[in-house]
Amino acid sequence: MSKENIESRIGRIDLRMINAKVMRKNNWTQQRTDDAEKAYRDFLASGEPVPSPDADVFWHQHILDTNKYADDCNAVFGKFLHHVPSYVDETCDNMCKRPTVLDHSRSAQTCTKQLDA
Repeated sequence: MSKENIESRIGRIDLRMINAKVMRKNNWTQQRTDDAEKAYRDFLASGEPVPSPDADVFWHQHILDTNKYADDCNAVFGKFLHHVPSYVDETCDNMCKRPTVLDHSRSAQTCTKQLDA
C-alpha cells in the first residue's frame, strides 16, 4: 500500500465526533482541537513512532470509541493499529527501534512517549 493511498484513506476518516469530544473533555478551543486532529492525521500518515502531545490526546480519544477505531484502522491499514504504551524507564534508543505506523513488515505498532530533544 503506497503512502499516498494511506494518506487518502486517512483523509476520509470521519473524526467529527472525536473532535467534539476532545474539545469538550479538554476545554480546548476549536482551533486547538482542529490542529490536534490535523497533527493526529499527519502522525498516522508519517510513519513516525511518536505523536505530538496533542495528537496523542486525540489518538487516545479515538481509541476509546473502540468499534469506530477498529473499523477506521481496518479501512486505512487493513489491520488493527495497537497502541503500545511507553514506560518511564524506557530509553530513547528502545523507543526508536519500535516498528512505526507504516512499517508493514512487522505488526503495526507505535508508542506515545514524547522524546526529549
